[in-house]
Amino acid sequence: MAILYTSPLRLETLAKEFVKVFIQPIRDAYAYRNFKLFEDSINYMRAFRSYSKNKLREWGDKGLLNMRPCPLCASHMFEPRLTTPDDIVYVTCCDCEFVFMNPAPCQSAYNAMYESGYDGLLTAWEKTKDENGMCDYRIEKYFGLDLIRRYQKGGKFLDYGCGSGWVLRLAKRDFDVTGMDIDPNQLARIRSLLNIDSLIEGDITQGLPVWLQGAFDVIHSNQNLEHILEPRRCVAEWSKGLKPGGFLFIACPSVDSFAFAVFAGQNSTAVLTHVSLFSLPTIQYLLESEGFEVVEQGSYARDITVYEYWQHKMNPSPHLFEHRHAYLTSPKTVIALGSPLWIMTELYFYYEMVRRKEKFGNYLYCLARKK
Repeated sequence: MAILYTSPLRLETLAKEFVKVFIQPIRDAYAYRNFKLFEDSINYMRAFRSYSKNKLREWGDKGLLNMRPCPLCASHMFEPRLTTPDDIVYVTCCDCEFVFMNPAPCQSAYNAMYESGYDGLLTAWEKTKDENGMCDYRIEKYFGLDLIRRYQKGGKFLDYGCGSGWVLRLAKRDFDVTGMDIDPNQLARIRSLLNIDSLIEGDITQGLPVWLQGAFDVIHSNQNLEHILEPRRCVAEWSKGLKPGGFLFIACPSVDSFAFAVFAGQNSTAVLTHVSLFSLPTIQYLLESEGFEVVEQGSYARDITVYEYWQHKMNPSPHLFEHRHAYLTSPKTVIALGSPLWIMTELYFYYEMVRRKEKFGNYLYCLARKK
């Protein structure tokens, strides 16, 4: 039985997956060894929620929020999906079932938010991570690159939305890398820390520069497509940038995930910067309609702990709950993890893994080839 929902590299047996029931707490604790950084992370998310609420109000007052048709199929028929604690409204398209923010800001207002680093919030958070030793550059293995290398051993590689540049750092071992991002502060960080100069500042939905069209063997996008107001236009531009037979890798949050079903609007997926929420069927629909052949797809990252699950279920003030990437949230967790309740809840999680199959993970991935 191929297990795609926890590791896209296919764990051999369900038994191997089942063993993780007993070692997951150790893995969770190791993932965020610096407890202060976890607290800072939660505080950052709460500050961002407050910022989001104020930003939505500001956009509304300036007439910058507008209802729009479905970004994938242009349908004007949709129904409410959820409203988050910070007043973001998501709808589901009645024709293609795509989930997207509606109303949404105009492109110029949306871009300005990124260019300011969320009015300095993002820049401060990156600095906090560096000071506390939680740097993206400590990552030494990434399943997305492992998957890409199975089909493409080298060549020219574009990382769109390159952020801190951690993927570029790993990819340059095998590829001739170029990074593209809308945030000039992130690009400056890459130049100074990684000594990578092949960087482009810009928004691909405004058009890929002519000199980059047909230039790449691989285009990579990790946690970016959900940030795009017009994802169809973005994928069309990526297609222009690829050589015939070139590969496009996308990873983004999954609206069909177990964590999303549990936490809904308080899932870390449902935030102001996530205007497009994909499922495996909608990402496949988009790619195939833009001339791609899907090679492999699935979901990954459990992103939910026993403590978080029960904290959310029993919280008398659920609006105060903040889901933040499945890290231990209290010393009380150590006691809870040894209880029969923990074991039973873990087993329930693994039952959901089997039942939901490739739709369990909080994030989806898709590798596609340009026809």
